[in-house]
Formats: sequence, structure tokens, C-alpha cells
Amino acid sequence: MRTPLLNHRTTYSLIVKTLVISLFGTLSLAATPTQLVRVEVNHQDNVFHVSAHMEVPVTQSVAWSVLTDFTHFPEFLHNVKNVSIVSHTDNHYRIHEVGEAEWGIISMEYQNVRDITLDPQQLITSNTISGTVKSMHTAMRLSQTNIDHVTLDYQASIEPDSWLADIFGSDFIDSEVKEQFQSMAREMVKRSHATQNE
Repeated sequence: MRTPLLNHRTTYSLIVKTLVISLFGTLSLAATPTQLVRVEVNHQDNVFHVSAHMEVPVTQSVAWSVLTDFTHFPEFLHNVKNVSIVSHTDNHYRIHEVGEAEWGIISMEYQNVRDITLDPQQLITSNTISGTVKSMHTAMRLSQTNIDHVTLDYQASIEPDSWLADIFGSDFIDSEVKEQFQSMAREMVKRSHATQNE
């Protein structure tokens, strides 16, 4: 049996696992080629501003297919248990995500609802409308570096609940965002290889 959640600091550690990965879910750790990720985190007036950049050796269409494959996130993001599409009109989605954040022997279920807007093959924006933060806005921009490399540029602003602000760690966010990008890159490379072998 898992140890129950006991205090605010433990709660914080688990909630953080869901904050910086709300666009993608929690991380998969399967071994694949490592891509260089550049991350910068700034903290100002209780809001964390995050930027990240990475190049992946896949086409833009493959990268897009992974980033927008919402209902299949549980297949390659191991702590995401379920993603359902609440509504879908043209390039606008509202999704409900359920997962389990783990910290050692402690676990906590999380849920969030996000509004996502797609600019096909180029931009994904997401606004969290309910969940474990006051507000979270993200944008992922894709650009084709050359015929078989895509560049991912990510921006996020995160405002946690006020009691979390004093212990929310920029170093922790930096580490989690890097792992998040690696997880998505692994799936992109996997799908790219599968396409080439068809």
C-alpha cells in the first residue's frame, strides 16, 4: 500500500511534477538518443517564466503528430493514466487529463482541464483552466531547421497557488523541463524510425 500524503511540503513536491509538464504529462524514461535541451527559468512576482529550445532529428510532421496525439499520451507518458477530449471544434480542443504523480513511495492522483489551440504544423497554445495552479499558459512553436530536423521552442508562464510560491524551485523546473523534452523527443524519433521502415 502506498504511503498517504502527509504535509504541504510533500504535497508540493508531487504537485510540481504536474505543473511544468501540463502540456505533455509526466515523463517516460525509456533510453533513446539524447537531444540537447536549453532551458531558462525566471521567477518574478510569484510567476515562473520558462523557455526551452531543442532540435530533434525528425520532420516537422512527425513532431506535430506526437505533440498533438492527446488521447495516446498514456502510451508513451507513463504517469498519464487517461486523456479525454471534452470538446473539439476545428483547431480548438478542451481536454481532461488524469494521471498519477509519484515521489518515491508516495503517490498522488492529479487532474487538469486545458484549452488547446492549434495552428497546424506551427504552434500549440494551452491554457490550464482548472487543476493545481492558479494559471498556466504555454506555447510550443515548431519550425523546420532542414529537411529532417525540427526546432521546438517552448514558452510557459506558471502562477502556483500562493502557499507554494515560497518553496517552488527554479532548479527543479529546469530539470523537469529538460526531462520532459527528452521524453517527447524519444517518441518522435521512435515514430520517425517506424515510418522509415514501412
